[in-house]
Amino acid sequence: MTLLKRKHCLAAALAALVLSAWASSAAFGSPAPSQQPFAATSPWNASLPALQYTDATCDLSLHDPGWKPWINAAQYSIPVYQASNSDPTLNLFVNGQYWASPHVPAAATPAAGTDQHLVLIEPDGVHSDELWKASINRAAGTITAGAAARYDLAGSGVGGSALLGVGPRASNISALGGLIRSYDLQSGAIAHALAMAIPPADMAKGWVWPADGEDEGAVEQSYAGTIHMGQLVTIPTRVDLSLLGLSPVGTMIAKALQRYGAYVVDSGGAVALYAEPGLESQVVAARADMSKLRGLMQCASPVPTVAPYTAAVTSDHPVAYYRLGETGGTRMASQVGPGADGTYFGAPLFGQAGALRDGDTAVALRGADGARIPVAPRQSASLELWVKSTDTTGTSPAQWWTGESLVDGDAYAVAHDYGTSLVAGKVVFHVGDTDNNRDVTIASTRSINDGAWHQVVATRDGLTGALSLYVDGRVDGSGAGPPSRRYAVNGLTLGSLQSGPGDFLRGSVDEVAIYNQPLSAGAVARHYAAALP
Repeated sequence: MTLLKRKHCLAAALAALVLSAWASSAAFGSPAPSQQPFAATSPWNASLPALQYTDATCDLSLHDPGWKPWINAAQYSIPVYQASNSDPTLNLFVNGQYWASPHVPAAATPAAGTDQHLVLIEPDGVHSDELWKASINRAAGTITAGAAARYDLAGSGVGGSALLGVGPRASNISALGGLIRSYDLQSGAIAHALAMAIPPADMAKGWVWPADGEDEGAVEQSYAGTIHMGQLVTIPTRVDLSLLGLSPVGTMIAKALQRYGAYVVDSGGAVALYAEPGLESQVVAARADMSKLRGLMQCASPVPTVAPYTAAVTSDHPVAYYRLGETGGTRMASQVGPGADGTYFGAPLFGQAGALRDGDTAVALRGADGARIPVAPRQSASLELWVKSTDTTGTSPAQWWTGESLVDGDAYAVAHDYGTSLVAGKVVFHVGDTDNNRDVTIASTRSINDGAWHQVVATRDGLTGALSLYVDGRVDGSGAGPPSRRYAVNGLTLGSLQSGPGDFLRGSVDEVAIYNQPLSAGAVARHYAAALP
């Protein structure tokens, strides 16, 4: 299991207590944030909306008989410790760099297994310090970790929501999200979603919300299935759980899967849920239930209530999607991925006639306007947008900087970056190749500066370096660029250079979508067809 772009018999008396408490967990009292973290609107705590079950290939991967269903507790789980101000502080070093000096209880011990997770609830009870590959040296007064993140326990607890650092799971999701806690069993109900690991052989490249990352290196390259990091898994409500003969804890898990679901947050050696290490003895009987439960689990997604084009785009799991229908202000709202909202700058013209015939409007940029996008895929990527322009700025498509920026991730000088521009009417896609001290560029054969709306898609396969350009649903340019991650891309900019104001676009833009995988030719064509009347 790798990190960032990484991995990772109930006693009779207790059984009676659990079953009697099930009827009304409210009687046990409202949990503190340290007991049941994150906001009520977080996907960890919110009841599921209306769902659809339409992905049979995802279900086949989920039910792969080659992998044992399991509950991680004694090993590969998440030990949680509440610190107090009287606990000693230890200096925490992450990959050799000083990070913080958290209070560490004397009993705090990283999880058994190679991931060595450790969560320390700060003395205030509302923040967590979450570690991966943790090791404590009390004699030296230090902790070392391969990664660390700090979360607000009143926040969302999903990918990209860390206050500091990088999430300890491959999905970049809080390690507290979906963990079965002592409080759950004592109160008699698991009133939140669960966290799930899936073997890499059954996973697919490209994550979906609420994830914000996946494994990297050899683990990511071994992905060979159809389940994306972040995938929602549930047991449909039509299943009568009372007929299954489940243990008390197994019943709690099954009911949580029906009401809240589980999210794939990491890869591992089994189809596994997570419980605190101290619950090892309590989950033994529930492990015996897991084969029954897995056979009932299905990959799910919310029932779409959107226009055909929006449904087509969101079905391919963008990490950000901007419809650009705002009427003013500086917020450029993303339809997916909380935390992906962009920020307008300058004075764009809102309320322009859009590219689609669904009544949603577009934004006109006048040569000094644009928007900052906080999302920037660093390996495989697709940039999709609709553009309307008559501009002729630029000379040679080989010199992408002479034109006007579309969606750009430029960094100064030759760097690990990429972006798109409009040069003399043609679409240009550039990728920085530092090994050869140059920028690789490909250009469309068609010119699109005719004052009409055009769909433009640029794709990059981070493993092979293959580049493609599409115009109006069809391939219109291709080439070979450098493989591997583009480390210099810290954000994207719509309508201007990312590295600083310049090369401003003069034209209208609409329906901007960012993906962390190369869209296939079929997907691009499907999007374009969905936009037609």
